[in-house]
Amino acid sequence: ITFANMRKIQIVIMLLFASLSSYGAHASFFRHIEGLPQNTVLCSMQDSNGFMWFGTKDGLCRYDGYQFNIFNVGSNTIFSICEDESDRIWIGTANGLYCLDQHTELLTKIDAATREGFTIGGEIHSIAYDEEGKIWIASYWNHGLYCYNPEDCVLTNYSQETTPSISCNGIWGVVVDDSDHIWVGGVDGVINLVCPKSGKISSYPLSFEGRNEIMTIKDYNGSYLLVGTSKSGVWLFDKRLHTSTHFFEDNSSELYVRALLPCDDGSVYIGSESGLYHYNPSTGQTRISRLDYSDKNSLSDNAVYSIVKDKEGGLYVGTYF
Repeated sequence: ITFANMRKIQIVIMLLFASLSSYGAHASFFRHIEGLPQNTVLCSMQDSNGFMWFGTKDGLCRYDGYQFNIFNVGSNTIFSICEDESDRIWIGTANGLYCLDQHTELLTKIDAATREGFTIGGEIHSIAYDEEGKIWIASYWNHGLYCYNPEDCVLTNYSQETTPSISCNGIWGVVVDDSDHIWVGGVDGVINLVCPKSGKISSYPLSFEGRNEIMTIKDYNGSYLLVGTSKSGVWLFDKRLHTSTHFFEDNSSELYVRALLPCDDGSVYIGSESGLYHYNPSTGQTRISRLDYSDKNSLSDNAVYSIVKDKEGGLYVGTYF
């Protein structure tokens, strides 16, 4: 792993001076942190050791609260990151999947092939792992969904070529819930439930009209999925009834959702192309944060691509510019 030169580029941290359920009465502000190699933050997470990780268009960055270490990974455009229970960092790039061993800092490209000869390539926009330690990889137009077992290096593909019951090959999001169910969404606006043991895949179209892509999925309160879309905001999917209802939208425009962060109190942070929303469904109240050129403590850009809360309650907001 090589370390790139750090330039003065920014990521945004939102410091909350009020509880998440307080709207309007107390102000929040954003502090801009310098040190990233590039100004687009596409994904973020906090690992089990407390380090913050940020994927940019020019490398993967680890932040210890004081400085960044920057890792060159493949094409260097980092779309997704995930830590498994063995402290390995799985990295989705514009050209496949990589694994970083945090103890040795050894970076490995996953070159395994399926029995059909497929390998993980193209853009990887979402990664998750199940209770058996298997890694689930959402591939955008490269034969759909993959499952990789790090123990025996076996790679399995779930695509329209190998598993016709899956609804599409353009996968944006994958999430493994507390029941170890694998939920997948993509360009066709359909939720897919994958059951690896039986090989069964069930498909559930959301209740919207017209073309609308599923951009991101998050588990919500155990019984539901939050589904971020490209045209109609956030939908709520009932995992038991397999029904969907509208959860949140901006009535003034189409809401293109890039990121979701559910909070313990049931409220949800929504990262979109038009700013950061904090919506509380119990009260119906919404707080909106956007770029304000007259305010140095505002967002640096309205296109919000990643949101993560650290163990101390600080909210890290990654934007496109």
